[in-house]
Amino acid sequence: MSTAVWLVIVFVTAIFSMTLALMIASKRIDNNLNQRAIGTIKMDSSDPTSPPYLFAEFEPNGFETLQRSEFVIMKVDLSGYIK
Repeated sequence: MSTAVWLVIVFVTAIFSMTLALMIASKRIDNNLNQRAIGTIKMDSSDPTSPPYLFAEFEPNGFETLQRSEFVIMKVDLSGYIK
């Protein structure tokens, strides 16, 4: 095989490997963040006649964590409640 073919094979393999590594790292980060979330922020904008409403739902001990932490992680739920 020529050098150009080998370079293409190496390039494609490198791109595939980097993509796979990024996908695995992204999944690990997502799992870690979800495990550290102290609750959920819900935004209800289903009623067009009023501004959006925000609700905070805390996991057990989540409010205590909020009180003693400088930064917290919360999940976000944008689903509407009025159908």
